[in-house]
Amino acid sequence: MRPSTNTPAFVAPIFRCAVLILRGTGQVMFQRSALCGAIMLLALFIAALGYGGCGHMSVFAGAVVALIVATVSGSFVRMEGIMDGLAGFNAILVGCAVFTFFSTSPWAWAFLLAGALLTLPVKYVLDRWLCPTLSSLTLPFVFVAWLVIAIAQSTGLCAPYTLEAIVEPVAITPSALAIGWLKGISEVFLADSWVSGLLIVAAIATASPRAALW
Repeated sequence: MRPSTNTPAFVAPIFRCAVLILRGTGQVMFQRSALCGAIMLLALFIAALGYGGCGHMSVFAGAVVALIVATVSGSFVRMEGIMDGLAGFNAILVGCAVFTFFSTSPWAWAFLLAGALLTLPVKYVLDRWLCPTLSSLTLPFVFVAWLVIAIAQSTGLCAPYTLEAIVEPVAITPSALAIGWLKGISEVFLADSWVSGLLIVAAIATASPRAALW
């Protein structure tokens, strides 16, 4: 089916960029699927609302902004693997990390944007020099997040984020273990929500039932 001649010219590039952004989210769990990524973003939004655990909206906002910035920048420089969503999956984790550890402020946003952009050259260097036969996976996120947190904390430019309420220990029961297991999955995105964890498993299943099972 041919696209309608009435479709504005800017629609196709925006749609293509949206697909790359969603694929970047899915790649956090090694899935090249826009649908998978969309459900994962929904899971992060639900976690940010505090359903199934503790959360705050700045983490979701930071994750989305970092993801978009890195994906668009990767497209401009024609990054290798851009069509598979490989530009954004490290950046979205940096976005989650910054507002998990620091309160929202102009300096925190500056560090977030810098960190999101830095994941691109760090991934290039690691893939080409240190991991020529393997992917660096989320190693760029680890390095960049450590660097950003170290600089922000040592300079005092960002105030640490503190939870509004301290979570009390719970008794070990089957339901508590199930909740802990699902929260363990959501913690890949630094989210504390069993609902989010359940949605992430469902998201993976849309792309690969076997991967979801494992």
